[in-house]
Amino acid sequence: MTRQLTRPTSPALLTGVLLVGAAGAFALGPLVVPAYDIVTQSISETAAQGSPGAWVARTGFALLALAVLSLLPRVTWGWGSRAAYTLFALGLVAVGVWSHEPYLPGVAFDPTEATLHSVAASAMGVAVVTGELLAARHTRHWSRLALAGCYLGLPMAMAGHPALAGVYQRLLFATLIGHLLLVTWRAGRQPNGPSAVSRPVSLD
Repeated sequence: MTRQLTRPTSPALLTGVLLVGAAGAFALGPLVVPAYDIVTQSISETAAQGSPGAWVARTGFALLALAVLSLLPRVTWGWGSRAAYTLFALGLVAVGVWSHEPYLPGVAFDPTEATLHSVAASAMGVAVVTGELLAARHTRHWSRLALAGCYLGLPMAMAGHPALAGVYQRLLFATLIGHLLLVTWRAGRQPNGPSAVSRPVSLD
């Protein structure tokens, strides 16, 4: 019985693999695009229009979206939080499809696509902060408010101190992926079967 409780379930393993894959893609992105500054430039710029190797970061956005969507059925954050995180996942897909304007000089790009990217990125930010606020209210785990503050404060820090924008954004994504990995690990330790579905599980 103890072994059943501690062995990760297949869905949890899948989510974990997707999260690690996304983290790997974001880490490799700066290495495969030219003339890139990891301190000042955003993750989206590693996926910019016309950039060689941009597919690596775009793959990261897709993997992270799939990870979020695969995890949500197994959490007890309340329907509002799950809906907000679903919108966040859709935003991840959108920023991968509609790419950032090029940071390399002289590269032709589609300004409409760049605008759509910015709109989708802003919507993602609103969605993830809303998701954490609603999760805190539903679960009564008020530590989620700290996560909401992180997801709100770090983009503000990027705008206020652009010389470290890349550092701030990578810290944001590291916090997000780290938290989702923790939630995935806890979800994977829950027993299978009807009893597990009916028993409330706190995943903070």
